Amino acid sequence: MSNILNYFPPGMTPRANQSPVLEEIERTWEANDVFVVPAPVGSGKSALAMALGNWCGTEFNKTVAILTPH
Repeated sequence: MSNILNYFPPGMTPRANQSPVLEEIERTWEANDVFVVPAPVGSGKSALAMALGNWCGTEFNKTVAILTPH
């Protein structure tokens, strides 16, 4: 399985606060059904969601939909 950080959106670099979140999700993926990321506006949650979606879509052959409020 490839490192989840390899699935960060193209052209973007993970911020210092994003890498540990993704690594923790990858490390505990099998043990959890739900992940909650409490972070303020502008902290990069959408990029985290895209990385997670890319990772799940590729590594687990899953269809992924990412919804955000508008």
